[in-house]
Amino acid sequence: MNIFATLSTELKRFWRGSLTKVAVLIIVLFPLIYGALYLWAYWSPTTNMGSMPVALVNEDQPATTSQGEQIDVGKQLVENLQEDGSLGWRLVDAKTAADGVSDGDYYFSLVIPSDFSSTIAAAGTDAAAPAKLQVTYNDANSYLATTLGKSAMTKVRDSLAQQTSEQTANGLLVGINTLSDGIHQASDGSAQLADGSTQLVDGSGQLVVGMNALASGAVTLNTGAAQLATGADKLAVGTQQAKTGSAQLAAGAQTLAQGTQKTDSGAQQLSAGVQSLSQKYDGLVNEVSAANSQVQAHRDTIQRVGQDAQTLSDQLATLNGGPNTPETQAALGQAIAGLKAIQPQTDQTAQAIARLEALKTLLNSSGSWQQISGDLSAGAKTLEGLPDRLNDAQQQVVNGQDAIHKELVPGAQQLAAGTQQVTEGAQTLAQKAGELSAGVGQLNDGAQQLSDGATKLAGGTGDLVTGTNSASSGASQLNDGTQQLNDGAQELSGKLSDGAAKAPSFSDESRESNAKATADPVQVDANEHNLASALGQGFAPMFTMLALFVGGVINWLVLRPFPKRPMASNASGFRTVMAGFAPAIIMGIAQAVILFVVLQQVLGLDAQHPVWLALFMVLVSLSFLALQQMLIIVFGSAPGRVVSIILLMLQLTSAGGTYPIETTPAFFQALHPYMPGTYAIEGMRQLTVGGIDGRMTGCIGFLLGMLIVALTISSITAARQKVWNMTRLHPEIEV
Repeated sequence: MNIFATLSTELKRFWRGSLTKVAVLIIVLFPLIYGALYLWAYWSPTTNMGSMPVALVNEDQPATTSQGEQIDVGKQLVENLQEDGSLGWRLVDAKTAADGVSDGDYYFSLVIPSDFSSTIAAAGTDAAAPAKLQVTYNDANSYLATTLGKSAMTKVRDSLAQQTSEQTANGLLVGINTLSDGIHQASDGSAQLADGSTQLVDGSGQLVVGMNALASGAVTLNTGAAQLATGADKLAVGTQQAKTGSAQLAAGAQTLAQGTQKTDSGAQQLSAGVQSLSQKYDGLVNEVSAANSQVQAHRDTIQRVGQDAQTLSDQLATLNGGPNTPETQAALGQAIAGLKAIQPQTDQTAQAIARLEALKTLLNSSGSWQQISGDLSAGAKTLEGLPDRLNDAQQQVVNGQDAIHKELVPGAQQLAAGTQQVTEGAQTLAQKAGELSAGVGQLNDGAQQLSDGATKLAGGTGDLVTGTNSASSGASQLNDGTQQLNDGAQELSGKLSDGAAKAPSFSDESRESNAKATADPVQVDANEHNLASALGQGFAPMFTMLALFVGGVINWLVLRPFPKRPMASNASGFRTVMAGFAPAIIMGIAQAVILFVVLQQVLGLDAQHPVWLALFMVLVSLSFLALQQMLIIVFGSAPGRVVSIILLMLQLTSAGGTYPIETTPAFFQALHPYMPGTYAIEGMRQLTVGGIDGRMTGCIGFLLGMLIVALTISSITAARQKVWNMTRLHPEIEV
C-alpha cells in the first residue's frame, strides 16, 4: 500500500467540512498558546515593575556628621528611588502604608526610620551602628512580588552601603593621613628622645657618683649634727643659768641702784643733818649749860622734892586701899607741872615727868599704894642724883660737840661725796646689768632655738642619711632604668623611623579613589557568555518544549495513530505506522515552523542560530509525535494518551527548564537524564543564546534515537496488532 496515497486519503478527511478545517487550524496554532502566549505574558516582567504600587514612608530627620557635614539620607534616598522608577513608589505616611500592605493596595512597604541619617552620621565613631530600613512584605498579595521586592531591597541596601562605606572610608583615610603625619612627628620626636636618653644615661651615671658622695657627706653631717645638738643642749642649759643669774644681777643692781640712790639721798640729808646737828648741837650745848646752871641753881629745890617724894613714898607704903583720890590727882598734877616748868628739860626730868604721868594713869586704873610708893621712891632717887648727872651730861655734850666738829661733819661730807659716786656707779651697773640680762635672755632664747634646731637637724640628718642611701640605691636603679630606656628609645626611634617610611599618605584624589575601593572592595567583572536578552528568551526553550509536546497530544486527539485500511491490508507494520505518522509529520512541522516564526519575528526571540533552531524544533516536534504515537499504539488509545500527559508532567519537573536540576529533589534528578524534554530544552537553549558545544550533538542524537526507537516499537506493535482478539475488539478503556 502506497504511503503517500494513505497520506492523501487521511488529509482529505480534514477538508470535507468547515469545522474540520478549523480543527486543523487550531491544531497547527495550538502550540502558540503555550509557546507564544505564555512567553509574551512573561517575556520581561521586570521591565514593567515600575507599575507595581509600593508604599514609601520617610520619617528620617537630618543629622550632622562628625566632620560637621549636614546630611539628609532619607530625603536623598526618596529622590533616588522615585527618579529611578524601577518600582512604583508611593510616598505616604506610616499608617497608610501599613493599611495598604495589609489590604493589598501595596505589594510591600519601605519605611525610612527617624534615626536613619543620625545612625549613618555616626559611622566611624564610638556610637557606630548599622542603619536599618524597615520593609514589610505580605505574601498574600503576591509571592513573586515579595521575591522581586526583596531583590530590589538588596540592591537599595547595597547602594546605600556603598555610599555609607565610601563616606566612612573617606573619614578613616583622612584619619590615616593625620596618623601618618603623627607617626612622622613621633619618629622625629623619638630621635630626639633617643638623643636625650643617651644624655640621661650619662647624667644618671654622674648622679650615681654624686649620690654616693652625698650619702658619705650625709653621714659626716649627721655625726656633726649630733655633736652640735649635744653642745647646743649644754649651751642652752648654761645660757639658762646665765639668764637666771643675769636676771638676779639686774634685780640686785636695780635694788642696789635704788638703795645707793636712797643712800646718796640719805648721805646728803645726813651731811645736811650733821651740819644742822652741828649747829643745833652748838645751841644745845649752850642750852645744856644754861639748863645745868639753872638746875645747879635749884639744886636745893630738887633735893627737897626728892626728899618729899621719898617721904611720900614711905607714907604710901603704910597705906591700904587705892590711891585714886581727888587729892592725889591734884598733887600729882602739881608735881608734873612743876617738873615741866624746869628748863631745860633733861632725860632725868623727862623720866620723872613720865613716871608721874604713868603714876597718874596708874591711879586712874585703881592701882595699889604699894606700887605707887615704889614709883615715887624711884622718882625720888632719880631727882636725888639729877644735878650730878646733869653736870656729867653737860660734859658729854661738850665732848660730843668737839667730836661733831672734828669728825662727824667732815665724815658726813666725805660720805655724801662717796655715796654720790656709788649711786652713779650703781645706776650704771643697774643699766648695764639690765642690758646684760636682756642680752643673756636673747642669748638663752637663741641657744634654746639652736638646741631645738640642732636636735631637729640631728634627726633630719639621720633621715637625710637614710634618704641619701635610698637615693643612692635609687640612683643606681635609675641608671639601670635609663640604660634600658636608652635601649628602648633607640629601638623605638628605629621602629618609628621604619614605620614613618612605610606610613601611607594619601592625596585628595588618592583618598577618594581608595575610599571608593574600600566601600566597594570587590566588583564582579562578569563575562556573560551567551547572554539572554530577556526573561522570555531564557524561558523560551522550556515553553517551546511544552508547546510542542502539548501540540503533539492535540495532534493525536484528531489524527489516528495508525489508519484502519493499512491495518486491514497486508502492509507491513512500518508502513502501517508511517501511514498514520505521515499526516502528523506535516502537522508537527507546521506547528514548529509557525511557533518559531512567531517567537522570532513577533516576540523578538532573536535566536543566535535561527535556521538551526527551526530545524531542531521540527526534530523535537517529530520526536514527540513519534513517542506519543508509540505510547498510544502500545498502551491503547486512552491509556497511551494518559501516559503522554503523565510524561508531560514529569518533564515539567525534571527537565531543568526553570531552576537548575540540582535544586530539585533526588527523584526528579534521577529522571532528568531519561526525559526527552531535557534534551529538547538543552538543544534549543544553545541554539537560542549561543554557545553550541558537544551537548548539542548529544541532544540531536538522543532525539533522533528516540524518534527511530519509537517508530520501530510502533512498527513491531502494529504488525502484531493485525491479528484481532477480544481485547482489541472490546478495549477496557476507549476514547
